[in-house]
Amino acid sequence: MNYIKFLDENEEVDRKSVGGKGFALFELLKLGLNVPKGFVITTNAFKIYKNSMIPQSVESEIYEAYDILNCERVAVRSSATLEDSKNSSFAGVFETVLNVTREDLIESVKKVYASLDNAAGYNKSGLMAVIIQEMIDSDFAGVVFTKNPLTRENEFVVEVVTGLGEALVSGVVNSTQYIVNGNSIRLVRNPLQEFKLVVKSRGVEVKKIKNKVKLNKNIILELVRKSMIIEKKFPNTSGY
Repeated sequence: MNYIKFLDENEEVDRKSVGGKGFALFELLKLGLNVPKGFVITTNAFKIYKNSMIPQSVESEIYEAYDILNCERVAVRSSATLEDSKNSSFAGVFETVLNVTREDLIESVKKVYASLDNAAGYNKSGLMAVIIQEMIDSDFAGVVFTKNPLTRENEFVVEVVTGLGEALVSGVVNSTQYIVNGNSIRLVRNPLQEFKLVVKSRGVEVKKIKNKVKLNKNIILELVRKSMIIEKKFPNTSGY
């Protein structure tokens, strides 16, 4: 294929071809970490994307790769060349389309492409790759900071919500927060979560709940352990 790179391909990839986020996923797989299966539509496809039209040659490869992936639903994610770089992350700036079926696949890719033009503060000379990954209907999701972003203390901050992680990124809900120092775990914030983002037959929706997130100690420490592995792989990088 000329425009597709599968994440499980055992070969070196160029950041300029698969974008910042895509490049990181290939590196995480090399570390043996769990990454949902998928593929990247390379920036070569974006270079020939004109007037909101994806060329037939690219469309054909996207559908072929989707069929090989053999997932009923996928997440369609941005991977701009300057995204998740040493100088900037552009977190939440570009489009993400969740729970996408084959029927909506091409339009979802177009939405990600279009978000490059709408991104404030982004160098428009950058290119966009697109990640297609198996959609995970998660029980919990969140982020881990390897340094406290508010105090700059050398402690881990774990933020977690019920349901899909997009609810945390988009600010739909307030997260439960743990701070970890060594084997010491401190619950800092545990609000009653009244909403969660869930998959539906098509797309996602906000569902009303009344729930408090509780993670056991072993899960939290495992998240911290994996975060240490990732930080060692990507030192001095803002986007991971």
